[in-house]
Amino acid sequence: MYKQSGLFFACAVALVLQGCAVSSTNEVVKPGVQKSGFMGLSKTADVKVSSPKALKNQSDKVVIGSFKVGFLTDGKAAAVAKGGYFSTSASSGKASARVHLLGISTEDLQKIADQIYNDFVAQLQAKGYTVIAAADLVNDAAYNALTDLGTASPEENVVINMIPTGKLTYVAPDSQKLIYYIGEKKAAFAISIKTIQQSQALADATGANVLAVNYIVNFAGADSHGGYTTSASVKVGQSLRVVAGSSVTFYRGKKDPTAVLTLGQPVASDETFATIDNITSKAGKALGTAVNVASALLGGGTSQSEEYNFNADAAKYSTEAVKVAKQANEKFIAQLAQARQQ
Repeated sequence: MYKQSGLFFACAVALVLQGCAVSSTNEVVKPGVQKSGFMGLSKTADVKVSSPKALKNQSDKVVIGSFKVGFLTDGKAAAVAKGGYFSTSASSGKASARVHLLGISTEDLQKIADQIYNDFVAQLQAKGYTVIAAADLVNDAAYNALTDLGTASPEENVVINMIPTGKLTYVAPDSQKLIYYIGEKKAAFAISIKTIQQSQALADATGANVLAVNYIVNFAGADSHGGYTTSASVKVGQSLRVVAGSSVTFYRGKKDPTAVLTLGQPVASDETFATIDNITSKAGKALGTAVNVASALLGGGTSQSEEYNFNADAAKYSTEAVKVAKQANEKFIAQLAQARQQ
């Protein structure tokens, strides 16, 4: 009887190990290709444009009404196994990992944001745009009405709709405040409506196109497997990138259409910048195993969760973050300039 019980317990532990697995690698984890179209069979364009007509006959003058970079500092990756197409189990396994970025100060982030902004301006000018500087708008009522809606930079622990399981530090260039638009920050809907109205008013007042730039920089990637299978797994690794969904919104006057240019594919670095430590406590692992064994014995699902610190080399992180953001700048501005020629 004891042998049978021991065998049964061993089988339960085996089920736990089969149901979910979490691990890490110090190597780069490449982000997946974003798909769209019928049944998700087509590769999403590098830059998507919501209203191409809004970019036609555009002015050669530009005001950067808002420019901000959200740096992910805490995040989560997860995968769920649903037990196969013919399984009666609600969930065979769930694997998840929490990740934390260490070694990067707000001063580092400010320097990065400033470099990205300066490059954005330089690339606009290289394409023939005249960028009206903030210093030249200090007495402009429409510009002041827009900036009055902003908050001080940086702002830490911001939760946004794009990444609901993570926290960001948002940073604006030295010369600007943080200005949020719809969907960029939770609980900011009323203010974000006003920022749209004031951006359009600024375009009318200056005769310039008003750009609102919103980049999200992630530091971690995950190779995840789940779905209709009997097991779920997550392997986290380094993946410094400007995420898909980062955007440049193009405002004209109140009577004119607005275009939103969105990254359809992430712009990622292929270089490492950190070492990764598993900081999950032994007690936490033991408790998790015990709970999973009990659940397996009762025919339920299992789960495994691990926690990792990414100990960044600040110089390498900064170099790679600026590099990928400059590439994102190039993609967006090329799209704007191309439409201007049509």
